[in-house]
Amino acid sequence: MSKNKKSGNAVVTTAPAPETTATNVNPLANNVIPEGTVTPEAPKAKKEKKEKGITFVSLLDVILKKGGTWEEMINAGNSAKKELEALHPEIPVEFNGKAKLKSLIKYRVENQKLADYLGGKKVTPEGIF
Repeated sequence: MSKNKKSGNAVVTTAPAPETTATNVNPLANNVIPEGTVTPEAPKAKKEKKEKGITFVSLLDVILKKGGTWEEMINAGNSAKKELEALHPEIPVEFNGKAKLKSLIKYRVENQKLADYLGGKKVTPEGIF
């Protein structure tokens, strides 16, 4: 028995078993694997890409990129809300009209830095043209 120089803890050294000095033994298959060889790893399973569903915001993106008067876009937003709620009644959808549309434009342009979000169209008091 000896002591570890850094920690001062006792260290017990054991002699290797005589049958494993030159080679490693796989106890499950009883195959002798030469020492120093690298066994291949099993291939990693690829993650499946999740299919993204339709979101209310993605529907609003389409409406905004199409453009039109605020009234037309609000009506289209209300229709999209009803359509999405019919598909997924467990998911509540909030739509407060022009405020939601303007806040989405602001988020896409300022936060996400999508300068050409509306495809060259301009926001006016009457709508997006």
